[in-house]
Amino acid sequence: MIISTIRIAAEDEQKNMALLILRGLVARTRATVGCVDCCLCETVLKPQRICFTTRWHDQQALDKYISSPLYGRVLAVIDMASQAPEVSFKRVIETEGMDYIAAKRCNQTVAGTAPGGIALP
Repeated sequence: MIISTIRIAAEDEQKNMALLILRGLVARTRATVGCVDCCLCETVLKPQRICFTTRWHDQQALDKYISSPLYGRVLAVIDMASQAPEVSFKRVIETEGMDYIAAKRCNQTVAGTAPGGIALP
């Protein structure tokens, strides 16, 4: 899996336009062959920041997306940034979930708690 993350900062009017464009891309990107997920977030602690993240099954799917007209709109949003954007592509080798947390939490015991951190009466 490959995770693509784009973080941009934009001033009020540009930010509103960027959000409008990106909101229109989320469902269309999700419908793209090879897309696992696409999400758009506004950063709470830095209100002028926007984060657009996509997850892809493989490199081929991501490359096709980047070459598409749809991604041209993402590039247009990047051009609206008031600062240099942060762009990253991360290749995920392994993914774990709640089983991992449960295994790690069950192995620890703190005085006054049961395994898993549950308080004892």
